[in-house]
Amino acid sequence: MSCIHSSAKLRAATTVGNFDFTNNGAPLTGLPTIITALNGTYTRNSVKNVVQNGALVSLSANQFGTSYDPVAGMYGYVPEPAATNLATNSDGTVAQLGSSSNVSNAATPISGFSNSIQFGDNSVTRTAYKGGSSSIGTVYTVSVFVQMDDNSAPVVGTSNSTGDFSLVTDNVLHTSSALVRHIGSNIYRVSSSRTATNGTQTCGVVKYTGQSSKGFRITGIQVETGNRATSYIATTGSTAS
Repeated sequence: MSCIHSSAKLRAATTVGNFDFTNNGAPLTGLPTIITALNGTYTRNSVKNVVQNGALVSLSANQFGTSYDPVAGMYGYVPEPAATNLATNSDGTVAQLGSSSNVSNAATPISGFSNSIQFGDNSVTRTAYKGGSSSIGTVYTVSVFVQMDDNSAPVVGTSNSTGDFSLVTDNVLHTSSALVRHIGSNIYRVSSSRTATNGTQTCGVVKYTGQSSKGFRITGIQVETGNRATSYIATTGSTAS
């Protein structure tokens, strides 16, 4: 969880400040002067990854930074609740998946990551899942970074016959529309949510034979509770917040 504090005195029904983080179209990696002039401080107890200049940039704990919003077409500050990535080895190899079928380690990882998983065409069903257990009745959000082989925007299917691939929670396909966000350089982050129904946290990506023939790479798998994806939290051998 992140917080901005100011020593400025507050008066009832009075707006103290209207902080503009757009910075004339340039990203910020520190508090703007309007806040520091008010003796403002910023705290966050973990590393945060934000989108700046078409790439993921890692901010250290307690470092302020803005992120680019492709919909609004500008930079801004995104306050977020505390979150934990339940998927270990988030940009790991095939061997570090919970289970998989008909996928391989990509010859060239997606830029900014150590490893990526390569999906081929639709001649067979292909899967890349993280394992674990889930709580029945809890909403989980799955997100991954994707780069299509033809550099097109990915289409996330809501059935086994639509889109390029689908997202899965509890070994069940997500039928709600996914959020597809362009990071830059033909890299996208896709996410969607589903309520757990069987308690087996088999979460990740599936490509069915009824979907498109397009190949692609994925990495940066994140599984978290809640109904939206928070900023990417990289993991190694254990979960991370």
